[in-house]
Formats: sequence, C-alpha cells, structure tokens
Amino acid sequence: MAVENIKSTQVTNLDASPPVKTSPAESGSRLRVKTASVTVVGDAAATSTYRFFRVRSSDRIVSLRLYNTAMANLTAVDFGLYHINGGAAVTTASGAGSDLYGDGVNLVTIVPAVPPVSATAGDGREMRFADATTAPLTSINNMVWEDINVGGSDVLTADPGLQYDVTATIQAVGGTVGTGTIALRMEYSAP
Repeated sequence: MAVENIKSTQVTNLDASPPVKTSPAESGSRLRVKTASVTVVGDAAATSTYRFFRVRSSDRIVSLRLYNTAMANLTAVDFGLYHINGGAAVTTASGAGSDLYGDGVNLVTIVPAVPPVSATAGDGREMRFADATTAPLTSINNMVWEDINVGGSDVLTADPGLQYDVTATIQAVGGTVGTGTIALRMEYSAP
C-alpha cells in the first residue's frame, strides 16, 4: 500500500506560485435555492410534462431534491432539462435529456418534506447524483451546460448563455394515476 498525498484542484491552485484564481462558483460562492411544486391530476398519461423552474446554463446545481405525495400507479417519472417556452427535452449522447437528473423514478410511495418523529428520512430524495452513470461524482463542479455536454445534438463546447426548464416527464404508468403533488428543491450557485 502506498501513502497518498493528493490535493484537490482548488488546493493545487492556491499552492501554485503565483496562485491560480479558482472560480467563485467552485469556492466561496453563495448558495441559492429555488423551490416549486406541481399537482398531478388523476389519470395523467405517459409523456405528460411538469415544468418546475428555470436554470441558466451557467448555474451549478449543487442539489436537486424530490418530495412527493403517494400517487397510485405513477411508477416511472424522469427528471431533466427541456428547452424553454414549451420546447422539447435537450438531447444528450445517452438520449433525451428528460432523464438527465432522474430516470424512471417511482412516485407510488410518499417522500415527505418533514420526517415522522421516528424516522430519519425527510430530506427528500437526492436527484442530482442519484445515478452515477448520468451524474458521476466527478461532475460535482459542472455547470448545467456541462451536464448536458455528453454528446447528442445539443453538444456544447462553451456556455451558450441559455435557460432551460427543470421538468418531470411521466415515462410510464401502471394504471390510473392518482392525484398528488410533486415538489422540487434545487440548491445552486450562479456566477
């Protein structure tokens, strides 16, 4: 076994001579929060979309948490990015960006915002890093445009200065969907 002494990019930059400036979004930026909820009307069909809020391509999503009431038969919901003004899902190398932050999430069981006294849950379900294949931990400092930049027709080599809607899309239902509420809480930093 070897002893390792490894520095993050931020510490390496600070130790450089002369020091290299680190982006404020990565070190010392202010954390911002957006929250929104939507009501799913009973008997919603596959491909129904629910837009929560807008993000800029230069934002860094730190956390995206899901809260929901129990909704019968709502077995597979995707969470991702759509173009604004009713536009389609962004396109990535792995397919539609409609599942960029969550793929086939089951909403049949409640995910409460406030935990019961006897439970430790209640922080919601983390979507940003829920699937290591769509959001590997190495992407922790990614801006939104870098999350998208995994190929496809929306390949980006620099920040395009665009906005996107964070959206839930019903992928599949297992019968008549019950009425309920989906809420998202996004923590992010902006330049």
